[in-house]
Amino acid sequence: EGVARGTRARAVADLLILVLDGSQPPAAEDRALLAETADRQRIVVSNKCDLTAAVPGVAECAPPGGLLSVSATTGAGMDTLRRGVAAALSGAESLRDGATISNVRHIELVERARARLCAAQSAVGSGETPEEFVLADLQAGRASLEEIVGGRTSEDLLRHIFETFCVGK
Repeated sequence: EGVARGTRARAVADLLILVLDGSQPPAAEDRALLAETADRQRIVVSNKCDLTAAVPGVAECAPPGGLLSVSATTGAGMDTLRRGVAAALSGAESLRDGATISNVRHIELVERARARLCAAQSAVGSGETPEEFVLADLQAGRASLEEIVGGRTSEDLLRHIFETFCVGK
């Protein structure tokens, strides 16, 4: 079932990211998948760059654009992968304008979410903060973002609705 779902998703995807085990030579299935997707927009990634040097045969599977090496364990190469995905999906046109938020309440919620996420990042960086406190900051940041998209309502939002709009019977 997993293979069937992957095949259906691959058929409609704008960009394919093929992840190969960089610690061993490509298997027959890897080579077959690379051949099947040769005409599609894709990024070929060699994982486990932290374990070994380049394994013979992996680089030869890469498309003309090259092979990205990453480590899911250490995070090495992930920034390059993110930039590659963004570049592939944005095409030749560079992104000119960022998203604009004009609603004052949304701006406040985004700022609140950013503050909580920064607090969580600092707590993780210190290495001394208990996991529960980091999770509390992450959940608070997420709650602020959910208020923007309508996933949650707060008392402030309900108060704002009743103060701003005439609500009849």
